[in-house]
Amino acid sequence: MPPWLKDSAVLVALITVGGGVVGTLISTLANFFINRRDTEVKQGQTEIMQSLEVLKNDNIKIKADLSSNADELAKVKTNSKDITRYRLFHDMKKEIMAGETTLEKKREMAKLFASYKMLDGNGEIEMMYEEEFIHLPLREEYRDEDDK
Repeated sequence: MPPWLKDSAVLVALITVGGGVVGTLISTLANFFINRRDTEVKQGQTEIMQSLEVLKNDNIKIKADLSSNADELAKVKTNSKDITRYRLFHDMKKEIMAGETTLEKKREMAKLFASYKMLDGNGEIEMMYEEEFIHLPLREEYRDEDDK
């Protein structure tokens, strides 16, 4: 063993320097791994924020589509109600003018009228149906009823 290693002051100095080097090395490694982990966390947060932005944009598009669909549905409902009203008016008027109807026509008009009511139809057609058409007497059904 070299003589300078026998001196306690040298040993204390070597231990102190070695401890400092080891402490610095541990501190540097710890900071490296902590910074690496922080970077991964920040990347993860960035990815989450980007995904949330995409979801937000998708949600906005879906709301716009729903609004557009609601508008189109309202138009279809109005058109369907108008067509049903027209059909009820003309078919019931024909039977009222004849002064009688068939059981089959009453059944079909009842279904059509129920559909009309579901579409929020009312007023003149409802009065025509309830006060005139449903009280018509029944006539016999003929085989070629639609041809008459």
